[in-house]
Amino acid sequence: MKENMTFSWKIRSKLSSFYIYKISKHFEKFEMIINILFNFQNPFQTLKTIKAGQYPLRLTKKNKTFEIKNKFELSLILKNLDQKITFEDGYMIIKNNSKKLKFKHYETIELDIFLQDYYSKLPVKNKILIDVGGNVGDSSLLYSSLGAKKVIMLEPQPKFFEFAIENIKSNEYSNIQLINAGLSNASGYFKINYEKSDKTFAFQEDDIHGIQIPKTTLEEIISKIPDSNLVLKLDCEGCEYEVLLDSLDDVLKKFDYILLEFHSGFQNISNRLKNLGFNVTILNSKYTPKKQYRGHLLASK
Repeated sequence: MKENMTFSWKIRSKLSSFYIYKISKHFEKFEMIINILFNFQNPFQTLKTIKAGQYPLRLTKKNKTFEIKNKFELSLILKNLDQKITFEDGYMIIKNNSKKLKFKHYETIELDIFLQDYYSKLPVKNKILIDVGGNVGDSSLLYSSLGAKKVIMLEPQPKFFEFAIENIKSNEYSNIQLINAGLSNASGYFKINYEKSDKTFAFQEDDIHGIQIPKTTLEEIISKIPDSNLVLKLDCEGCEYEVLLDSLDDVLKKFDYILLEFHSGFQNISNRLKNLGFNVTILNSKYTPKKQYRGHLLASK
């Protein structure tokens, strides 16, 4: 695929990447040190303890002592996210407005889903949302907590799918339908290695050791939904191109909103959706070390 970007967004993406990959890490490190100096008891001993990296760590922030099991938990506390994200009895608890969401499996959760408002501001209240690339159920639980009438979650990787079942059972929402399938432009099957299906978001098909996981299409999914005015969230590591470029016009017109992560530019998807009457907004974009333009796009009627 060609660069698939407008000239102005190429420039903005590369400037954004320069900040993300070259500058922001230094600011983050500085902010963490300031946080330790002003908010932790015995700050110099705290710095020594963190540097030693012998987990679990016991650190006291203001009047609260934390037992920190790994680098992930440490980063949340050092970024002052411990008011929004906590750990109890082996679960990660995320406070979302007045709701609390519990996750037994949280290692692959993209926290931006809960920290960036372009996810939470997607209008899902009383609507049916199709969540493609559901990972461990994080975005489906977010949208259920925001008042979605029903969430249909697709996740092709079998271990992620099993983790999603457990996470959703740990919460109070019964309006999430889980489907162990991937989205494509045609029906069929993927061959996915079960043992590797919790390692990365993208997967390589494995014809020798893989198990059959169904492929489905948007047309097949919405044929079972009587409602119009649907909402679509797509984060499927590249499937967004064949799905949105090859689906029938009448299928895409069923959606009021489409939020997607693009992985190789956005111009062809943007043009297609604009031709169908959608207003398209590019929310962000960066140029990755793998020389891909990645970001988020919102389409609305």
